[in-house]
Amino acid sequence: MNQNSCKQQVTRRLINPNEVFDPHEQVHIFWEGTQFAINSFALVNRELCSSIIDTGVAELTIVPYEPDQFSANGDPKLEKLLAHDIRTKGLSLRDRAKRPHVWVRHQWPPRPNPPGKAKWVIMYPWEYSAIPKHYADVFSLSEEIWTPSKFSRNAFVSSGIDPRKVHIVPNGADPGLFSPAGVSLELRTTKRFKFLFVGGSIYRKGVDILLESYSRAFTPQDDVCLVIKDLGVNTLYKGQTAQDLIREYQGQKGMPEILYLQEEYNEDQMARLYRACDVFVSSYRGEGFSLPTLEAMSSGLPVIVTGGGATDDFMDEEVGWVINAERHAVGKKVYGHMLDREAFLLEPDKKHLEEVMRVAYSSPMELLSKGIQGALRVRRDWTWNHSALQVLLRIDSLCGTTMGAEAEKGFRDVDGDRVLIENALEQKHK
Repeated sequence: MNQNSCKQQVTRRLINPNEVFDPHEQVHIFWEGTQFAINSFALVNRELCSSIIDTGVAELTIVPYEPDQFSANGDPKLEKLLAHDIRTKGLSLRDRAKRPHVWVRHQWPPRPNPPGKAKWVIMYPWEYSAIPKHYADVFSLSEEIWTPSKFSRNAFVSSGIDPRKVHIVPNGADPGLFSPAGVSLELRTTKRFKFLFVGGSIYRKGVDILLESYSRAFTPQDDVCLVIKDLGVNTLYKGQTAQDLIREYQGQKGMPEILYLQEEYNEDQMARLYRACDVFVSSYRGEGFSLPTLEAMSSGLPVIVTGGGATDDFMDEEVGWVINAERHAVGKKVYGHMLDREAFLLEPDKKHLEEVMRVAYSSPMELLSKGIQGALRVRRDWTWNHSALQVLLRIDSLCGTTMGAEAEKGFRDVDGDRVLIENALEQKHK
């Protein structure tokens, strides 16, 4: 028997509890998914698991999914997560009292085999209007599906998943890290005003639309630079990104300045990058949530994003500008998987984006107002603690417990950040 088969048998014994859950005991959550890697799935896992651990209302065991890309290396949050990792926790596989009651699986690609008798939750975002039939068949077996936006939920439901199973557990941002106050990243430009794009420069993210609109809206004489922070160039999106197109625009005569960044940044560097820029732009065709948009808002940046998509859940004209967009059909095959119906993406209006970028460039008072409101909105309703609370409330519904109410007692009021936010942004936009 090979090593993988042995591991599967051990796991199967561990997660087949015969006893019925007693709501008076502490819920044991197994959270399967990568933690120590540079991608959005790992980031969400880290933040939600960290927040759940901090509440103290449940026992949590982390089950890694793929090899670590970095170590805890003395970082307090990462050390905390490592202490709850099944590899270092010292969990006895024969201890019936330590078997999980709930098994949350958040990984890509989704793994199809159910985890025994534990209540199985699949956590997954989706960027198109319909999901592959293979996914639908697997996801229908789970107790619940958690997805981060209304747009993503609609995709599951439209593909035949029982709507009673599909619940929104939104992503969040860390306002302690992504704050208007703090050191900014030194960028290789002398231009005063900086638009920022963060994401993989793939078709779905719409960087081609952004480049075309930006090149029409401005000239080299304008005091403006477009900063493109590409993600996943050598990992998740390898071979799919638009470096060649970006360099082509950079080399054209009469082009406004474009700064292209493709090296990997840690979280602190990303926070400094947001603070170094003035407006965040994402002319996406499809998103399951768009974490960079929320992080930019938390950092005090007004945001320009596509209307009709996932970001409608947390942004509006009070905190930025919405790009007009229409739905465009993309066929019945996505990522090599067949769909049971034709899917669509959004197609942002290039002319409207061009106009909006000009407005943002010439409206310093609007930048200040929208930036303040966006940063405050994140702190009121869109932190990782708020997201973790939704996780606990969903588990309460599954197990008949009251963990959500207990955890909420420990939430602190963050309205006191208003003065810090206003001072930082007023200084920035002088």
